[in-house]
Amino acid sequence: MLPILSGGFINLDQYVTLPQNLLLSPGTLIEDFENDADWTPDGAGGSLTADAINFKTGTQSMKLTTAVGGVKGAFRTVDWNMSNCGFISVWIYMYGTAADFSHIDIDFYNDAAQNDGFRRNLTSNWSSVNVPGWNRFDITPELWWWDLVMGTGTWANQNIRLRFWVYAAGGKTAIASFDNLTYGRKSMPAVMFWFSDGLLTAYTDAYPIMAAHNIRGVLPPITDDINQANHCTTAQMITLQNAGWIVCNGTRDHPVLNTLTEAQQEAEWTDAIAALIANGLSKYNYYAETPWGYDTLNADSFTAFANVGLLTVLDGSARNDWRPMIMPAPPPLLGVIPEIDLYGAIGTHTLAQCTTMIDRAIVDGTILNLLTEGIWSMADFTSLVEYVASKKNQINVITIDDYYKLTLGPVRVPKMK
Repeated sequence: MLPILSGGFINLDQYVTLPQNLLLSPGTLIEDFENDADWTPDGAGGSLTADAINFKTGTQSMKLTTAVGGVKGAFRTVDWNMSNCGFISVWIYMYGTAADFSHIDIDFYNDAAQNDGFRRNLTSNWSSVNVPGWNRFDITPELWWWDLVMGTGTWANQNIRLRFWVYAAGGKTAIASFDNLTYGRKSMPAVMFWFSDGLLTAYTDAYPIMAAHNIRGVLPPITDDINQANHCTTAQMITLQNAGWIVCNGTRDHPVLNTLTEAQQEAEWTDAIAALIANGLSKYNYYAETPWGYDTLNADSFTAFANVGLLTVLDGSARNDWRPMIMPAPPPLLGVIPEIDLYGAIGTHTLAQCTTMIDRAIVDGTILNLLTEGIWSMADFTSLVEYVASKKNQINVITIDDYYKLTLGPVRVPKMK
């Protein structure tokens, strides 16, 4: 609810309007994949062909098909100065199922011999989430070191060779089409605070310090644990929701989803929706967090997401690497979002690591998802919130509801104090 001043006017000074998809500049299209003759195929068997059915730009994309269990590549000569490119983005249409793929790589080389350059594994599940159909993959030059710097590769030098590789899983044929390679995309940075499972410390510890800085959080409770020991009560969650927090879907009892049938997975989400409604929390129950993360999802999980009508889902994996994202996160329909674990029992980041991630998000224009189950160090958490608030002119805090609505148009969010 917007605060009303005397006289009945909305106090717009307390809000900032964010552009759709947080987009400041779409970047420059550097490869449209319209001319197959520009590309040289590589790898035994398989094929390189035009894809006139699934494309993003012009009239076609470039389709690579592997042999069974094989690898298919394609490279071309370029002459690109990418020393200040910001995000590099490419759209990939993945045929079949994710199980058909081992991975997909993109390489940039400073030399024709292809000794010096950079390689990025686009489809490992910590780098981005990939599903059948269109996926957009986004990377910054600073983050290529996560995979491989080849030889003396440097972004300060001209890039003269571009290569894509498609690796099939054992016994499978992998097919992928590539289109709309851009660089220079610029986005506004943002932070989301997630409090997994609905633990009590979200209300008793996190809420007061966050409220003091006009910062909202996201709380996906395990609905069977509502009103149980060490978990939030109904009244506490309603207080959070009334304060602008998003109380959403954390499943009924936190199962490992890929051990369930598709119908059982649907029931986890629909039972949680019913429980939230019964507790007077019906506004945001189609936003969700996966119980154990992307590694425990399967094809039935995505079918269940769609059948239940979930709008946006957080990948609830606890990981020690930083996986940045910009909007819309792939897959566009479901928006499964990666996160980093803040102070959880599995993955742990120090205060210094978290502030470094915030600074990096500001520089790169990414969204940083900070997730915790409980507040393990109140002093560190307070310092983290105060650090984010100190950057109020450089970064905004959003919620999963803001994120979803930003895919549809501009969104107004509270300014931090």
